Amino acid sequence: MYSLAHMFLSSNPSCLSALVEAISHPRLSNYRSFFSTADDAETLGLYQWNEDTCGALFRAISVVEIVLRNQFHKALGARYGSMGSAGSRDWYNHINLSGHSRQKVQEITHRRHHQQWLARVPAKSPDDVVSKLTFGFWPHLLDVMHDSSNSPLDWGAILVDVLPGHRQRQSTYWAKQSHRDALFVRLDLCNEIRNRIAHHEPIWKLGPLMSETRARLHTKPTQVLPAPANPTESLERLQLYYERVTELMQWLSPALASAYRSGEVDARCRWLLAERTLDHYRRRQPIDKMRIDDASPWLSPDQFSQACAALPLVSLDFCLTRPSPSGPELLLGLRNNRPAQGWWFVPGGRILKNEKRADALTRVAARELGIADIHALKPSFLGPFEHFYDDCFAGDNGVSTHYVVLGHRIDVPAGFEIPGSDDQHEALRWWPIAEALGSDRVHRFTQDYLPLLA
Repeated sequence: MYSLAHMFLSSNPSCLSALVEAISHPRLSNYRSFFSTADDAETLGLYQWNEDTCGALFRAISVVEIVLRNQFHKALGARYGSMGSAGSRDWYNHINLSGHSRQKVQEITHRRHHQQWLARVPAKSPDDVVSKLTFGFWPHLLDVMHDSSNSPLDWGAILVDVLPGHRQRQSTYWAKQSHRDALFVRLDLCNEIRNRIAHHEPIWKLGPLMSETRARLHTKPTQVLPAPANPTESLERLQLYYERVTELMQWLSPALASAYRSGEVDARCRWLLAERTLDHYRRRQPIDKMRIDDASPWLSPDQFSQACAALPLVSLDFCLTRPSPSGPELLLGLRNNRPAQGWWFVPGGRILKNEKRADALTRVAARELGIADIHALKPSFLGPFEHFYDDCFAGDNGVSTHYVVLGHRIDVPAGFEIPGSDDQHEALRWWPIAEALGSDRVHRFTQDYLPLLA
């Protein structure tokens, strides 16, 4: 993929027409309209960017796919199945797979002869079977409710073993269907991106951002953000999706995720998803003219940890208030992440390097709350605040966090509800301000805002 795409940047201008014909005008027309390209040279440069981005994302998802199937294989093999020749267990023969999933296993363990399925000789080992199952098999494994003796599968305990890096290490958490459904949606997203790449679809051409909720009889996903309408929005969506892919990697194997984040693939993905890099490709400049670490405003987790140890961080807090018959209410989220993990806290987020405060307000409100245009709600500036924590996002590793926080008040009408939320919060709730003032579950830094809001 890379060698073909590299040709688009390094080719002689006289060859551009031939390249356009080879790729086809209809295929490139989407690039012309979405990116408003000036000529064929810009269009081919962006086509290369898409190819390179697909290649980098595919490598990331391939890492996730390998560790995902190995984690399920170990967790289920420890509980079900007969020992195979290589020492692993055929757990898939001892749980009630759906008809479709069972057929996928059978296509690996058997061969079709006329109208019969005959077992392959020599028999495939459980390790062989698991290695040949496609990514799409694993999300639907979560739908299996019983083993072959009709006893319930203990998904709570199984998923604690599958996801050792997830912040929720209690079996009671994963015993809830809604939490397993959220995991299904995350796995399905990775599979969808993988399939888009495999079918040569433009990676930037994305639909609406939906909540991580699985469609059920009485529940359905809600739209958090509309489909990207311009290149900037498309990059922001791809950045979010990449964060979700790497977060899943962290859940599955913290050690592998740490090694990945210190490697070239992660750096390249983040570089490719930066606006400066996109502009670099649009202008068809040689790749060696731009260093990977020049373009991205993101920090890797290791870099972020170093920044926390050495510098204060600048962030935004949103104090959304609405009237109610019993008095004013404030929107709080139950935090999943450190610092302030497990506390009810106002929503907010960091300001990125070279990002204006107004742009950060838009980005954070859209990502955390699904509010597409926070400025239409006329946020007012409450002033600067300082928050000091003994820990940081990476855990209790001896690194503290110092935030300089720009507080904002946003008054919304009675009955206003949040369009959506990301995975920063286990729950969102409107708290009566009078109740929040006296609650030992509301963080003291959030309580500092309350006298300004009542």
